[in-house]
Amino acid sequence: VGNNGTIINSTDAGATWAPQTSGVTEHLTDVWFTSATNGVAIGENGRVLTTTDGGLNWNAATQGADNLNAIAFANANDGYIVGDNGTIFNTTNGGTSWTAQTSAYNTNLNAVSFNGVNGVIAGDGGRVQLTFDGGTTWNGPGSIVGADLFGARMESATVAVVAGNGGNILRT
Repeated sequence: VGNNGTIINSTDAGATWAPQTSGVTEHLTDVWFTSATNGVAIGENGRVLTTTDGGLNWNAATQGADNLNAIAFANANDGYIVGDNGTIFNTTNGGTSWTAQTSAYNTNLNAVSFNGVNGVIAGDGGRVQLTFDGGTTWNGPGSIVGADLFGARMESATVAVVAGNGGNILRT
């Protein structure tokens, strides 16, 4: 995914790539497939795209007005989107509908990752949020480093790794 609604795909493990029609012009920031056919792409201005045919066709919707930066699914049904100004949305039906959640911070959230019901979010100003109940509640230890964080990985039920500017890599 990329600028001006760009979506490209490969059907041969990356040897060749072909463009797909997204039907939108917003910058797309992330994509997640829960199966070979079901996927969700996100982007600027709350743009959410869904596909049920492997990306041949995309259905556009809008979820809020903030830029959406990252998406992750814990399983085929339960997914999370994070974005600017503390935006968090979750789905329990594979992306058909999304519900706003309360964020511990109002900063831009840039990355999200899940391992079962345990998740981590990383954002601007070194903000990190954790959940141990499938995203029902998010709590944060505060700003753990002064740099913006753009990567997050929930390795296990108790180990989270976040990374960002300045070469910062932090692990619980």
